[in-house]
Amino acid sequence: MGRRPTEHLETELKFEVGLDFVLPDFTRLSWVSDPAREVWEPRLGRITKAWFEIEWLAILSGVRRCGVTVTSPEDLITKGGEWVKRGLSALPLEIQGFAGSYSSTAQKAQLGEPFVYRIVIGASPDLAAFKAAWDAGDNQEIGRLLGYPPCCLAFFQAVWVDQIVRFPSGFSLASSRLKYSHSFPSGG
Repeated sequence: MGRRPTEHLETELKFEVGLDFVLPDFTRLSWVSDPAREVWEPRLGRITKAWFEIEWLAILSGVRRCGVTVTSPEDLITKGGEWVKRGLSALPLEIQGFAGSYSSTAQKAQLGEPFVYRIVIGASPDLAAFKAAWDAGDNQEIGRLLGYPPCCLAFFQAVWVDQIVRFPSGFSLASSRLKYSHSFPSGG
């Protein structure tokens, strides 16, 4: 079993800064007014739901071989049947705590708390290739299976894997061994 995609980041950050904790990743939405929220919150919800559908429909249309997303256990049961009818399968990669919004890092699932599965969707042979790349931490193969062009794979490698981020306070955050860790909210 491999490590969580961001587990090394937490360890390195604790070591570099000398903290005995890691601040959790979070996303907050702020609205300029209540009327703006009334207009835009439902729109953003529909966009999120549409994106979830686009992720797996892109596989059917041949744009990509696999797609990664997060889904609730209930949505996995509902959507799984639809995917199978279309010749696709889903493979759970890990269990995460439910963040409720976009998060660039996975939250550890807590016993008795809501959770989601990070899954990969695709045809069975592609899922086997993705799982092997995931377990090996092979970002290039993961990206290729997700349909990213070579220029984006090179950028990801240069910025998110090879680069050491230095902060004004003097500590550095080495981001080596960072496995692809993009999350999408569930479409449910």
